[in-house]
Amino acid sequence: MLTIIQNAIIITVDEKKRILRDSAIVLEEDKIKWIGLTKDLPDFGRNSTVIDAANKVIFPGFVNIHTHAALSVLRGIGDDRGIAPAYSPSVPQGVFLSPNDCYVFSLLGGLEALKFGTTCIVDNYIHEQQAVKAFDQLGMRAVVSERLHDADLFAIPEGKYEFDRQRGRDLLEAGLQLIRDWQGASEGRITCRLGPHASDTCSTEYLKEIKKAAEETQVGLVIHLAQSKREIAQIQERSGLSPTKFLDSLGLLTSQMIAGHCVYVDDNDIQILAKSGTHVSHQSGSNAKNAMMAPIKAIRQQGINVGLGTDNMAGDMVEVMRLALTVARMQTGDHLAFQALDVLEMATNGGALALGLHNSIGSLEVGKKADLVVVDFLKPHLIPLVDPVANFVHNGLGSDVDMVFVNGKLLIKEGKSTQIDEISVMQEAQKCSNFLWKKFKDG
Repeated sequence: MLTIIQNAIIITVDEKKRILRDSAIVLEEDKIKWIGLTKDLPDFGRNSTVIDAANKVIFPGFVNIHTHAALSVLRGIGDDRGIAPAYSPSVPQGVFLSPNDCYVFSLLGGLEALKFGTTCIVDNYIHEQQAVKAFDQLGMRAVVSERLHDADLFAIPEGKYEFDRQRGRDLLEAGLQLIRDWQGASEGRITCRLGPHASDTCSTEYLKEIKKAAEETQVGLVIHLAQSKREIAQIQERSGLSPTKFLDSLGLLTSQMIAGHCVYVDDNDIQILAKSGTHVSHQSGSNAKNAMMAPIKAIRQQGINVGLGTDNMAGDMVEVMRLALTVARMQTGDHLAFQALDVLEMATNGGALALGLHNSIGSLEVGKKADLVVVDFLKPHLIPLVDPVANFVHNGLGSDVDMVFVNGKLLIKEGKSTQIDEISVMQEAQKCSNFLWKKFKDG
């Protein structure tokens, strides 16, 4: 059984950056079988599902390489508090969330991301056993990790770094159990990493233990790096180094590491990241909301691979692409600092390369996984259509996504999930939110 999507514009994001008009893409099971002009479609001689995609544009699925989906619980609140949610004991997050809470809000956050075109999500938070169940239920591709730290996160805003070895051991064991349970699950859609929270929230010995565990389990790593001035000061006091140099001294910066944020990095730090092969995750939206800008143009100019992430309380990769472009232009004073295709590459191939999945996803090519997004361009804000990439990055909305396929399976049809009851998910999330916020207010 084949799925043929025809009469579309196809944005391949392949090596030649081809944009194919009046074209078709053929899906066979979980892979792309054929791409070309609709008029040249071969007769495959078998039953096929044919989808007319006139007025639609097909993109590779977006790869969101840094998010904490369960923090959708703080939507509309967390962005205005002036402190990263992980460090705030005054909102319902972290240890205040039950495993079921994390499942419900991960389902909500994953649904949002999927509806807006994310086919592969990289998630790191607590109770990740529950989050991965949500992503699996949605049918997404997911790379998951438990949040690892041995510092008391809630003491950090008071300037206290209090480390507890037992806390660290318990969390590391949870991360290893996640790997044992889920690595390669669901026909390979689910994979795992180890996720040390940050250089300052993990003791030096704990970071060494995590590195050893990653080598033994042969999984990659994700971390927050150079994300705050507090982190810079703490690591300088601890080691006399910048966080980047500190992690490099421990052998943690390699091609198996995805470093999120990288806001406070200097030229020497960038050189270290480049030499080590570390991948950078750019959270353009969450950083901008907190009055921060990572020097992404300078980072890319050194040959460092950059992917995009939505981070907290939001899952719209279209917005993140637009902000990545806008922020780079504002930061450099150069209105041509980034072009639309630059940020689309970050959102697709860049993320795939960071995960070591670039031979399977990230571009639309024959033999790759059938992870793709079909966008309806027959909208007032997307017409007239001259350059589909520029139109979408500058003017598109996540809600313009009409269909999403992962592993060749149609997960979003006419903007709605084919896997779950969306209304029930939203109602349950609101119910949980009401209970949690009331509990905090009354407490």
